[in-house]
Parts: sequence; structure tokens; C-alpha cells
Amino acid sequence: MNLGSSKYLEFLNLGGNQLSGEPGVPELRFLSSIFNSSSLKHLFLSRNPLDGIMPDSFGNFSYSLEVFFATACQIKGPIPKTIQLLKNLTFLALSDNNINGKIPSSIGALEMLQRLYLENNKIEGLIPNELCLLRNLGDLSLGNNQISGSIPNCIANLWRIQRLLLSSNGLTSAVPVNLRNLENLLFLNLSSNIFSGYLPPSMKRSVAVQIVDLSHNEVTGNISSIVGAFPSINSLSLANNLFIGSLPQTLGDLKGLEFLDLSNNNLSGPIPKSLETLKCLNYLNLSFNQLSGEISSSGAFINFTALSFLENRGLCGRPEFGVPPCMALGTQKSKMANHLLK
Repeated sequence: MNLGSSKYLEFLNLGGNQLSGEPGVPELRFLSSIFNSSSLKHLFLSRNPLDGIMPDSFGNFSYSLEVFFATACQIKGPIPKTIQLLKNLTFLALSDNNINGKIPSSIGALEMLQRLYLENNKIEGLIPNELCLLRNLGDLSLGNNQISGSIPNCIANLWRIQRLLLSSNGLTSAVPVNLRNLENLLFLNLSSNIFSGYLPPSMKRSVAVQIVDLSHNEVTGNISSIVGAFPSINSLSLANNLFIGSLPQTLGDLKGLEFLDLSNNNLSGPIPKSLETLKCLNYLNLSFNQLSGEISSSGAFINFTALSFLENRGLCGRPEFGVPPCMALGTQKSKMANHLLK
């Protein structure tokens, strides 16, 4: 059956089967036939062992295609440059494959595209500036690839974007200052890259952002600017960086915060008592810093254990926190007096 000759076929779901390419033929030629349909709008091929290369004729025919899912299909080779001809494409998902090569600059011609999922592949090279032409893009997911270089400054043009997911690549340079201009951003994941330098000293306040993950980079500076920028955040991970300075009292203003991981940095000073008031906080990790002073034993801290405070030798408090007891003020004065007498 030639599916491409079906004049009225608009929706085709072949996902979750055992479809594969022709034996001995690396190119998935049957895709050319399917894309030849002038009426096809939605195509789902996910979870088939296709194990082949997308043909160069990938976009030669179907101007009607709006949604294309081909995740977990063992697809290999590069994304064809002819993808630019799928002018009406709004949703492209090619994640969990073995796609390599660079993201073609021709992808910038897909002006209608709203969702782009290319995570968990072997894509390399830079993020092309042409991606910034996709003004309708709401989700951009490029995580777990081999992408290098910096995030292009033009990323601020994607003002509709809600999810920017670039984790587990080789991205470098500083976290772009103009990310703060993405007013609709909900989820930002830049973890496990090689970002360095300082966060902007003053960041634009955004009530939309819910999740920020900058963990496993080399970012330094003070965390107060990022805390003040996201008053509605519910998950913040800055773990395994080079942050310094004290924990700001304004952490207590993040009333919806559920997850906070600041472990493996160079943070110092006391743990703010304002954290007691965070009724939603159910995960806290401040381990492997240089914090000092008493750990609160009330409010949100009731549910935490020693795992939240490992290797902060200046901390004291309840024994279940794995720290020595705090000395009473009178005891401290007495020890100081004895020391002076000696």
C-alpha cells in the first residue's frame, strides 16, 4: 500500500510497532512515500526500530504536515537540510535517537514551529543563530547531546518560549544576561555544561519561572540576585558550582519553594531563619559548603536529616542533623574567661 497516494489521509499513527527500514538499505525510503501525501497533518512513528537515515527528500512534498513524532526509533545520520520545506510544521519530536551532525541552519525557515524536541541524541556543533527566527517556539529541548559553544545572544528573540532545556552538553561562556528578557519562561535547565563567570548582579523579576537548574557548572558569585528574580519558583538547583557569599534572608520570601539544592559550593555564614517559614519545602541540600551557626529545629527544618547538612563544620544543632550541639552563651563566655586566665 502506498500511503503517500492516500488523498484524504490526515492522521497516521504507527507508533509502538516493529517497523523497520528495508534490509541492506540505510535510507528510510518509505518516509519519502509518506511525506508525498498532500493532506497528511499528523504523523506518529515513535517507538519503532527503524534503524536508518532520514532521506534527503524528507521535506520535498508535504506542505500540510503539522506534527511529526519519531522518538526512540534508532534514527541515525543528520537532520536533512530539506526540513525547511515543511513550512506548516508546528511540532517536531526526534528525541531518543542516534541523530548526529549539526542542527541545520535551514531549520530557521520553520516559522510555524512551536515545539522542538531533539534531546538524547548525538548532535554536535553550535546552536545556530537561525533558531532565533522561530518566534512561535514555546519549547526548545536540546539536552544530552554534544552541542558546544555559547547560547546565542539572539535567544531573547524567542519571547514566547516557556521551556528552555539545554542540559548535559558542552556549552560554555557565561549564562546569557538576556535570558532575563524571556518573560514567559517557566522551566530553565542549563545543568551539566561548562558555564562559568558571574550571574548578572541584577536580574529582571519574573513571576512566571517555576524551575531553574544551573547545577554542575562553574558559575560563581552571589546567589542573591537569582533568588530575588524568581519569587514564584518552586525548584531551584545551583549545586556543584563555585558560588560564594552568604545565604540571603530573602530565601524565605519564596513561599512556593519545594526543592532547594545549594550543595557543593563555597557558601558561608549562617542558615537564614527565614527558611523556617517555607511550608512547601520538602527537599533541602546545603551539604559541602562552609556554613556556620545553629540549624533551626522548627518549621520546615523538622522534616530534614543530616543528609541536608553534610560537611559544614561550623554548624551546630540537634544530634539528628549530624552536627555537634550548640554551646549556650554562658558556657561560651566561661570558656573564653578560662582561656584568658590561662
